[in-house]
Amino acid sequence: MSLNIFSMFDGVGGFIVGLNDANEAIEKEMFRTTYSNQFEPSKKAQDAYEVGLYRFPEMNHIPDDIMTVSDNKFQEMHDAGVNMIVGGFPCQDYSVARSLKDEQGIAGKKGVLFWEIIRAINKIQPKYLILENVDRLLKSPSTQRGRDFAIMLGAFNKLGYSVEWRVINAAEYGRAQRRRRVFFFVYRNDTKWAKKIDEKYENEKLEEGLLEDVVIASNQYDDYIFQEGLFARQFPIENKIKYDGKRPRHASHFLGKDADYDDYILNISDNFTGTVWNTGIMRHGRYFTADTTPIEEPPISLGTIVEKAKQSFI
Repeated sequence: MSLNIFSMFDGVGGFIVGLNDANEAIEKEMFRTTYSNQFEPSKKAQDAYEVGLYRFPEMNHIPDDIMTVSDNKFQEMHDAGVNMIVGGFPCQDYSVARSLKDEQGIAGKKGVLFWEIIRAINKIQPKYLILENVDRLLKSPSTQRGRDFAIMLGAFNKLGYSVEWRVINAAEYGRAQRRRRVFFFVYRNDTKWAKKIDEKYENEKLEEGLLEDVVIASNQYDDYIFQEGLFARQFPIENKIKYDGKRPRHASHFLGKDADYDDYILNISDNFTGTVWNTGIMRHGRYFTADTTPIEEPPISLGTIVEKAKQSFI
């Protein structure tokens, strides 16, 4: 199966480069980016867009504010076979660079752009998404920790998607950069991936029709979180949970059952009191999360990086 990709908030094409590298690693074109969108507000020169246009001339580049991109354009992407969205959506309203008193989270000028991802999903209906943001997103806002992320999980849930997430520091896996980011792997609940997870972790609840019942055990997805999940296999973690004294840093939460979309999101916004750790999964409106520890890999030396660059570009 090949994946046709729309890169939102593209920047200078980091996701595109990574997916192209993945194609080289598996020696086939599994990932093909066909559309990208990059726009820097309040700037006349759109340098990042120009970089993308120069480096990837074969793509359909959209140099407009994502909020002005029409639903018809997203429908065009759907009709053209786009089945995956990637993007690092703007993070300024969640970042530690902003003081707590000035934080605005999902309601901020940049934070609200998350809802453009939801609008795109409604029209494109992709099978998969890979998204990233600053790790502080999991604790935003400071007055109601985790609420913004819970709202995002709820929005995906209502559209028929599940979410796996992990905070990854590249330096802990041998890369020459200390940078913590939370990555989301989002997938539609009718994909083979989702169905396999249901068969193993939700089989009894499937048979009893209780998929949206309250959470019964915070350890229901431990095998997936620690060993079998997408992130667990690519970025290994220690098979143990951190503790605060005798209390495990391990939790589960039910996001609610409101039938109406707006009421559902509003209920989460007003009443969320759960905890979100650096690793977790959301399935059928229930999420499971744990504070995990990476199995660190030795750093890659600068000499090795330079040598690889010489082999590639000289």
